[in-house]
Amino acid sequence: MYIIYDKETTMILPHWDKVYATEADAKRALTRVFVNGIGLPRESLGVAELNYFRAHIEKQVTKRNLLSKKEFTQPVNTPGCCDPSTEQYWSM
Repeated sequence: MYIIYDKETTMILPHWDKVYATEADAKRALTRVFVNGIGLPRESLGVAELNYFRAHIEKQVTKRNLLSKKEFTQPVNTPGCCDPSTEQYWSM
C-alpha cells in the first residue's frame, strides 16, 4: 500500500489520505492532481510504501497532554481524536 505525502513536513495531505494498491497507482494519482493544478511544486511531494513511511520517513512532534501536562511524542499525522493534547480527544 502506497501514500502521497509532503516531503518537507511529512504530512499526508487531507485530500490525499487515500491508500493506493501499487506505487504506479499512487504516481498516476499524483499526476492527475497536477493536471488539475494544486498550487504546490511537484518535487515537494513524494510517494512511499505506507509501512516504510511510518517507520522511516514520518516526523515525530513533541506535545503536552492536555490534562496531565506531561510531554509525549507522536507522529505528525495523528488525527485530533487520537491526540491527548486536544480537547476533542478528552471529550469523546
